[in-house]
Amino acid sequence: MLFHKNYALRVLYGIPALAFFIVVALLYLSFYSSFISSEKLSIPLIFLYTIFHFDLVLILWSYIRVVATDPGTIPEYFDFLPNNTTEGLTTDHIEADVYAAKIGMCNKCHQSRPPRTHHCSICDRCILRMDHHCPWVGNCIGFFNHKYFIQFLVYTSIDLLILGTSSGIKLYYSDEDLSICLLLSTIVGISMFFSLICLSLFHIWLIATNQSSLEVRIGGFNVFDTGSKMNNFKQIFGSNIISVLLPISSASVGNGVYYPVKIRRKAGGIDFYDEKIFI
Repeated sequence: MLFHKNYALRVLYGIPALAFFIVVALLYLSFYSSFISSEKLSIPLIFLYTIFHFDLVLILWSYIRVVATDPGTIPEYFDFLPNNTTEGLTTDHIEADVYAAKIGMCNKCHQSRPPRTHHCSICDRCILRMDHHCPWVGNCIGFFNHKYFIQFLVYTSIDLLILGTSSGIKLYYSDEDLSICLLLSTIVGISMFFSLICLSLFHIWLIATNQSSLEVRIGGFNVFDTGSKMNNFKQIFGSNIISVLLPISSASVGNGVYYPVKIRRKAGGIDFYDEKIFI
């Protein structure tokens, strides 16, 4: 949304983002009318309200970070890489591994691109370690904002769980006539929770196995998998535990251009390379 070359399209792709804030406002009003305005305060309720509102702040914070953070595009220096950062692969290597790890060519941008980089037809540019284009944030999910996207999913899942379960419990024990607001809060909260928590777990699995949605392979050989889930995780989330829990900037391990890779040899064995570009 903020990074499209066409300013008119920036506005157009911003409409779903506006819709998101409207949905959040409606869900909050539902929670407020069902609980905050009608319940007598108690220690458990104060604790619940505190968690709900703190998590709501994290939802909005992480959402803004996803929208406003450039996912990354091909840097200007990429066509002028020093010789000590490039590596030639021989015919002794397995072709599929070579293809996955080497420099590609974008037919749209008419320039060479790093491995794992893909052209987004909506954003009209190449995105580093592109995962997908998300219309709800009006932005691509790539190397530099994938962390915020996952945090947004997890935070939202937590508040939806609170909304759905608390509404369901109150609806079950209520002596009053059926409340449409409570019923909708229960149905929407629980159904959206299961949808988003599944999506959250899928993306966490992608990070742990060093894959993107465009690279998914189950059981196959992955040249980018370091063999350590922790090291894979650090490439996106960094090593600072606070930046894992909160949507704050962190020093990611890598820059979206270079990746540690492992390439299989046809005769057997694996060659390991660290921060090299293959040509």
